[in-house]
Amino acid sequence: MKKKRGRPPAAIGKDGKPEMTSRYPKLSIAIRPSTRAALNAVATLQSRPIWLIVEDGIRRYIQAMPPEDRKMVEAIERRMVSPD
Repeated sequence: MKKKRGRPPAAIGKDGKPEMTSRYPKLSIAIRPSTRAALNAVATLQSRPIWLIVEDGIRRYIQAMPPEDRKMVEAIERRMVSPD
């Protein structure tokens, strides 16, 4: 059996198939140094990539919203993600 070259995919898509995170859109933000240090500390402690921690935090933030706000966010998200 021939070994595949390169790094293995770092993420699992919603369909359960491996995804290459290098193909994900990039995001640049400015945050306080203490927030960055906390983010790095959590990533180190949990041995997880920062992008997964940020993604999890955003999902939890949305889940904590009032139902009507959450529905609005989900509707906007669907429009932004689905092709026209």
